[in-house]
Amino acid sequence: MISSSFIPLSTPAHAVSWYARVGNWQIDRNSETVNFTIEEYCHGNITGINTTPRGMMVDGIHSRYVNIDLNSVGVKQRRSALKGDIKTEEYTNASAEAEEPITRNILKLSGSPYYQFNFTELWPVHLQSERALVYSGTMINDLE
Repeated sequence: MISSSFIPLSTPAHAVSWYARVGNWQIDRNSETVNFTIEEYCHGNITGINTTPRGMMVDGIHSRYVNIDLNSVGVKQRRSALKGDIKTEEYTNASAEAEEPITRNILKLSGSPYYQFNFTELWPVHLQSERALVYSGTMINDLE
């Protein structure tokens, strides 16, 4: 039996995007203004379960996947565990702002085949991620 709680707290988000194109070549930029907090608690025993009256058994597994990417700053986590006891506590707080204006200038000198792209963007990101894991069992694979 595993109990898990997942508590996302979020506010509305908005995005900013722009692109520059010359012929078949282009730059695409995207950013979000987001604030969120995730608190996650999981504890219990990973076991198999009987699936038929004749006693067929299915192995138990714990699996978790996280992929957070805010303005090119992020966290990737994967975890899977087989039979055993598990306890996890995870906390993630993230905020990203895309409020500042983006300035861009495309320059092509006369007679030159080259373009010069100058762009300025200020998209600050704050990411705080904390986690604790206690596991006793057959096998665990934990990647961050």
